[in-house]
Amino acid sequence: MVALKFIFIIFCCYLVGNVSFAKIISSSMHHKDITKEGSGNPGVMNVLRTHGLKEGLIVLLCDAVKAGLPALLSYFILKSDGIADVGYFVAGLSVVLGHNFPMVFNFKGGKGVACTFGTFLFNPHFWWVSMIVFVVGFLLFLLIEYPFIISFFAITTLVVYATIFFTLNKYANLVALLIFVWLFFVLTIVMHRNNIVRLVQGKENKINFRAKVKKFFTGKKGIEIIEEDEVNIRDPKAEEIVIYDLPRAKVKTKEEIKEEERRKKELRLKNKRKKKETIIKEPIKSASEKIHKEKFVKKEDVQKESSLKENLEDNVTIQETEVKEDLEQEEIKENSVQENVQEEQTENVSNVTEETIEQKDEIVKQEVENIENESENVVQDQEEKLEVENQEDSSEIETEIKENDSEEKQESLENLVNNEEEKVEKTVNQEESLFEELPNETKESKEIKSSKPSRTKKERKLKFYQQTSIFENRDDEEV
Repeated sequence: MVALKFIFIIFCCYLVGNVSFAKIISSSMHHKDITKEGSGNPGVMNVLRTHGLKEGLIVLLCDAVKAGLPALLSYFILKSDGIADVGYFVAGLSVVLGHNFPMVFNFKGGKGVACTFGTFLFNPHFWWVSMIVFVVGFLLFLLIEYPFIISFFAITTLVVYATIFFTLNKYANLVALLIFVWLFFVLTIVMHRNNIVRLVQGKENKINFRAKVKKFFTGKKGIEIIEEDEVNIRDPKAEEIVIYDLPRAKVKTKEEIKEEERRKKELRLKNKRKKKETIIKEPIKSASEKIHKEKFVKKEDVQKESSLKENLEDNVTIQETEVKEDLEQEEIKENSVQENVQEEQTENVSNVTEETIEQKDEIVKQEVENIENESENVVQDQEEKLEVENQEDSSEIETEIKENDSEEKQESLENLVNNEEEKVEKTVNQEESLFEELPNETKESKEIKSSKPSRTKKERKLKFYQQTSIFENRDDEEV
């Protein structure tokens, strides 16, 4: 049973230690997160440094009560078992561990000085010694600007006095008592190891406690957020922000402080009003009406879902039928297109063959006609030349006949006729030679397609004689 009591006390006290009053007070009074202000440590000194003496004292008392009351309750619970003093210090130590390593804040908490002071303050044997140490520490704060030294001095005095008290009075379970008492001292050293290193290097955090006390008692609270006499300098090797003191800044007047507070209150009220306007308050209804409405809404949802499903199924069936019809029409179109293409190909082939044959025949005909026309033109030109020459010669012969009616003139005429016949023969011979010089194709085409028969020499001579009037007398008698 004793073991179960110890386990229950340790568990409950650790959970109580997870409550961080530094965060609660800084967020409620100043609307800021203490872990992001000053050194970032959620403890008494950081609150006192950033917000002021009043907030620091409140956090100190809350942390002290947080550790002292559970320890005192465990003292009375275990008094009947004869291990009340051991249970008291076990409960206080578990609260300190919960404060230093809180499970709620990822095991990042304070340093446990206020909680250790609270355990010794609520102990029935050491409460008066704890009060004396508190007063002496407060006076030392006015003289020494290093808070670590004062907290270390207070805890060492309390631990030393407890060891002397228990050893002189020869309490039962003395070894266990001394172990748990000195564990408080070990925890303070472990949690302040960085402060010790900075103190040796001369970079330990300072605090102007006298200025804080003056502000608290004179009512000058204007420098509660930012002070020019405190500068934040982060050491790259240290885990916390190192803070140094500089000459004090000018203090604001009461009127300026009141105006700032008034402005802040107005802003807060405006923000609250805006939030209230945005939130729509629903009228309060009975539980039966709410249940009835919920059922009605569920029925409507079920009906809507069923109707949607039916509509979807109908749409799916319609779409399937439409798709099938479209596929059939496409197949019919493809078949018709293929047949048309085949017919067009055959027609095109036949048309192409006929067109090519006709084109070739036309080309051959045109060539033959051109050759014939050329040959006929040549012959007509030569005949025209001959006729012109014959007319000229006939006109000359007539003149000679008129002048010379004698026989000599007739003989000369006969000679002229003979000469003319010779000329005609020469011209005929020339035509034949030209005809021979033409290409073979023209000859053949001319021989085949010419419907007019070729004229002989005799016919040409007769034609010539008919055209001329040499053989006619003046009295229109034939010669």
